[in-house]
Amino acid sequence: IKKSPGLMALFSDGRKIRNVIISVAQSPTPQHSLQIFALAHDLGHTLKQTAYEATCFHLATSKKWTVILEIIASSKEQVGYTSGRLLNWRARALLECEEFSLLRGILTEFQAAGISPNQRTYHLILSGYIRNHDREGIKQHLRCMQEAGISVDGTTHALLSRSYRNTGVDPEVNRNALKSLPDLLPDERVAVVNSLLQSSLDKRDISRALQILSLFETDAVQDLCSLISSYQDSATASFNSSSLEIATPPGMGLIPTVATVVVVMNFGIKNSSYSAVIQLWERRASAGLSATQHVITSLVHAYFLQGQGDTAIRMLAAISPQPCVNEFHSLLMGTKDGGGFPPLNISRPSLTIRICNALLRGSLRQRGFDSVPPFFSIMHANELRPNARTLEILMAHINRSEEALPRTLFQLLRAFSSPTLRPSMRHLHHIISSVYRQEKRPILCSAWIPKNRISTSNEHRRLVRLLLAPEGPFDPTAGIELSRHLSYRRFAAPFIQSLKSRGVKPDDALVFSRIKRDAALHLDLGSANSVFHASVVRGMYPNWHHFAALMEGYALSGDSASALAVMNAAERAGVKPNAVMYTTLVASHARQGDAASAMHMFKQMVLAGIPPDVPAIDALVSAFYNAHQHDKARQLLRSLWTYIQPFPEDMQLANLETMISKFRSL
Repeated sequence: IKKSPGLMALFSDGRKIRNVIISVAQSPTPQHSLQIFALAHDLGHTLKQTAYEATCFHLATSKKWTVILEIIASSKEQVGYTSGRLLNWRARALLECEEFSLLRGILTEFQAAGISPNQRTYHLILSGYIRNHDREGIKQHLRCMQEAGISVDGTTHALLSRSYRNTGVDPEVNRNALKSLPDLLPDERVAVVNSLLQSSLDKRDISRALQILSLFETDAVQDLCSLISSYQDSATASFNSSSLEIATPPGMGLIPTVATVVVVMNFGIKNSSYSAVIQLWERRASAGLSATQHVITSLVHAYFLQGQGDTAIRMLAAISPQPCVNEFHSLLMGTKDGGGFPPLNISRPSLTIRICNALLRGSLRQRGFDSVPPFFSIMHANELRPNARTLEILMAHINRSEEALPRTLFQLLRAFSSPTLRPSMRHLHHIISSVYRQEKRPILCSAWIPKNRISTSNEHRRLVRLLLAPEGPFDPTAGIELSRHLSYRRFAAPFIQSLKSRGVKPDDALVFSRIKRDAALHLDLGSANSVFHASVVRGMYPNWHHFAALMEGYALSGDSASALAVMNAAERAGVKPNAVMYTTLVASHARQGDAASAMHMFKQMVLAGIPPDVPAIDALVSAFYNAHQHDKARQLLRSLWTYIQPFPEDMQLANLETMISKFRSL
């Protein structure tokens, strides 16, 4: 370079070399921007901090967080000092890389640099506590903010309200978010209202969701209200009615965004209203709304779940910048599915990793592992790399369809791991699920087996206890220890160490797994209740899964009264009892051979407005079977069959064993 006047002139011109670096940062190989910074420094033309800040900005748009961390480290080494903007970029990159331990220490880095952190700094740290399900940390950090003179204002309440899926639904947070709406910018207002809408729909609180939609211009949300209100019944309208008071700020008149539409679309998909979701977007598109990657992702899910996966594939082939004709064609099933897809109104069609992950999920469901090679070819052609969600989808499919051993899942995790794709709590869910499946096989039995025939072998209980370390640390695995006695321990060790070193904490789903293992496998209700209450003290808002896990433990122990008490406690806590919880009670009475109590609980479920499903009916029929009323059991199954579908003519003369086998396959 020193021998080339042209190159030396380039490196000596700070503006030109900065433009080159930014161009490289926006290229498929952004890591080369590091080398150019280093070359400029070695040639005696170190760039200013603003060049490093601008590069971080462009790297962030393509989510190159690990490169940002390297850029910031090199800037301090080359320039000799740092800036508040760069430290905030470092905080953001640590957040996105889930380096929670390092993120907690970012204030110390500000102090060492002699720079005062601003509200953005504190909000980034707060986001880390939120994403890490660290409710205790959230409370402490809010106090720290106020002590530092940083006000907890509307933007802080907005951030907290949008985080409920990580921290649980806190009524006070929701109230504060509503009060803060007038103080927010229009875009922030809509984002907060969207999160409140999502929260209500996740709880299936239809009345509250409709009231939240009333914060928008009436004409702009009529179709959204129509789709949501179709799921309202007397039971959902009356349940938890105390939470419905929403004071509409004067003159709000919000305009819904595409994100608002996506919230309702995803609710429809969750409730199997696939055609309604597609029609909703068709109306919005005809009004000129442009699809985002979230809209396209929802449409892909709707088409695949409706059995029209080929339409989704053709839609994505149409927006793929790279043709990939053969790859997309190999994913098709050749079914006649109506062909056309709604307009997307996008000016620059492109595939994103989010869209591709939706394609992978649908294709695996449609074609199994045959879809994986063409899928990765499509991603490669579009310069996309698998992310943590891609790996999670693969692990979920293998775990569900192949009933994979934990060793297989660990091997898959190791094969995909890289500096930019590291183990997460969501990956751990599938591994623990596989472990749980292995443990429960010799222990848990169906309601058709009476209590006096259920194995409670001490050897079985001892073996599954090898995976539990009550004396060990609760974080990051909720106290579930992968013992040295297990053949896959060497695969697990680096995975668990990665979570520990980054300060990852267990989420509510993992706490549920721990409670379920204690209660249902070990029948250790004392430990299960301790974990439950300790987690509540740490700030967890228990959902129906947590209560149902406790119920299952009591039910398997033969204590139906305590199981019912847990369900009543759940209802008092604002958790609406569902079919799973009622079925647990029916099955508990069935194991005791108490057909009358099982029938009473079944009727209570129906009176509560909960339609019986296959497991609930199965459990009730088993109660009469265990009570040696086999004819009554067969008669009952025949009459209740119509809850699911019309009774098949070819089952008219079938015996109970044949009928129940057919019924379970529905």
